[in-house]
Amino acid sequence: MTFNGEIPKWIAPYIDQAKIKEIETAIVRAEKKTSGEIVPLVVKSSSAIGHVPIITFSAIFIAMLIFSLEHFQRSHIFDMAYWPVVNVLLAVLMAFVISRFEFVQRTLISEDDRQAQVKLRAELEFYRLGMTKTAGSTGILVFVSLLERRIEVMADQSIASKLPAETWTGVVEQVLSGIRQGDLAKGLCNAIDTCGTILADNFPIAPGDQNELRDHILFKI
Repeated sequence: MTFNGEIPKWIAPYIDQAKIKEIETAIVRAEKKTSGEIVPLVVKSSSAIGHVPIITFSAIFIAMLIFSLEHFQRSHIFDMAYWPVVNVLLAVLMAFVISRFEFVQRTLISEDDRQAQVKLRAELEFYRLGMTKTAGSTGILVFVSLLERRIEVMADQSIASKLPAETWTGVVEQVLSGIRQGDLAKGLCNAIDTCGTILADNFPIAPGDQNELRDHILFKI
């Protein structure tokens, strides 16, 4: 689902309406210098996390066994035959709560998986958003996946044929820097300005240039 106009709850801690305006102003400013079409997209997550509650439950239950929780309960609370059932239910409840924290989800997804799944999601969204359909093949996607704290810059054929992937390393670092400083919008604005400067040298704006993609930031689950 793409959000336009209404800020989803999960992005509200990072970006408000004023910040959205700053980002969209940065897009307009950057595209005045280039025929490139810059689209920032922020998603809540890219990785599958269905395994996280299961691993969390297993870890909690094993800890209960290692530390002899049932023995403690029988000795210091009261002797009851149903403690094993109670402890399983307690482990399920604790796993449900703990596994909802993003840092837990991040921890239980391997670095290789995070990298692969974010890249795959970025590629998928690049095509879903129709960024391969610009007249000059000059679409560029700045993709931010919040859960994984990973950024991908995807460029269409004309740009990718002239500029190596390493070109965007600084752009990625600017967004990450913004996230680390608690100001995602500032990181995106800096990254968009940098994209505009890079593209202006190789893809300067031409007379009669048409704005083919809306100058909006997009949000998806």
